[in-house]
Amino acid sequence: MATPPQKLKLLQRIPHFDSVDKNGLATVHYLFKSDLGGTSFYRHRKTGFEFIDENRTFDYYSSLESENDGENMPGSGYIDGDTALFERIAEQKGVFNRLIVYRRNSLHSGSISKNFILDPNPLSGRLSISTFLDPK
Repeated sequence: MATPPQKLKLLQRIPHFDSVDKNGLATVHYLFKSDLGGTSFYRHRKTGFEFIDENRTFDYYSSLESENDGENMPGSGYIDGDTALFERIAEQKGVFNRLIVYRRNSLHSGSISKNFILDPNPLSGRLSISTFLDPK
């Protein structure tokens, strides 16, 4: 994590998905020992979508576009919990040496608190390894 909260673009301030592939998996291996957040999973309130596949992509992006200029748009900073546009449906805490596995098309985001202080030092910062798996 290297982007200061105040410099995030809109798509970095809302949950994202890594792929529309229904079989693709992602992992996050947490390598930090402090309480620096984990990973949260979300439901888009307007569509009810918790994952985005090829059949949902157009509807999801159309819905986001219709919501991108209202009072419900996220302010600066990382998402960490419920918002007007998204509901957090699950959270995995970032615990040292924990590995989580989830579908790449799930709406997710790092759980980054408003008080998070960016620390680029791998010995004391929010170090993790993300991996994509394609089961065949």
